[in-house]
Amino acid sequence: MIKKTISYVVLVVLASFVLVACEAENNEQYDTRAIDSLDSMSDAIGELVAVSYTLDDEFVNAQGDEFYNQHDVYMRGPDKMYIHSVGTKGNRSYWYDGKSLSVYSFDKNTYSTVDAPDNTIKAIDYVNEKYGVDFPAADFFYPNLTDDILDVYDQVLFLGDDQINAIETTSIVASNDTRTLQVWIDKATNLPLKFLFASKSNPDKYYQAVFSNFRVNPDLPDMLFEFNAPSNAEKTELKTIK
Repeated sequence: MIKKTISYVVLVVLASFVLVACEAENNEQYDTRAIDSLDSMSDAIGELVAVSYTLDDEFVNAQGDEFYNQHDVYMRGPDKMYIHSVGTKGNRSYWYDGKSLSVYSFDKNTYSTVDAPDNTIKAIDYVNEKYGVDFPAADFFYPNLTDDILDVYDQVLFLGDDQINAIETTSIVASNDTRTLQVWIDKATNLPLKFLFASKSNPDKYYQAVFSNFRVNPDLPDMLFEFNAPSNAEKTELKTIK
């Protein structure tokens, strides 16, 4: 996503693989090839000055309810973000200008604006923790993505080459006692292409998403990140339009 603003990843059921890795006394297994792949992806994202992409995601909860959304995401520098999301949860947009974050529901013609920290990642964390707003694939844009994965998962393994939509990828999988995560990385760009999270206790519960339409360092104007409420829109508390 953006320089110094980055990180987000996946799941599958682990099979047996040949492991070339470090194995600690507490049974942690970290394949150096998997770690190198994650580091290369983080480096590629961290070098971006601006980026835009489309993310198509699917979530199935423990009850079997299915949710689908498509997100068009635009980020620039450390403190600019615009997202338009449409799908099961409705049609809405998010604007972040480095000072505040605004959310507008096209379905309800309602909006909310809240003060936010002066950094995109900090703003995402703040709004998520305080208001429960989730941002698509935000984890991928965190600068410490590899370390975060190693902290959460006991095994991080290299699965090898794979093809996603005719694109050559490298695939890695991470696992702990409760969940698994699989990530597919575009070999040509080192940018993420797909990720999948799954629950070990309930394999039918999962979240997966596919990236497309990546534009690296596009010219994104200031006005893209500025929110101007429609004259007839109703201002509400953020929690009412989550």
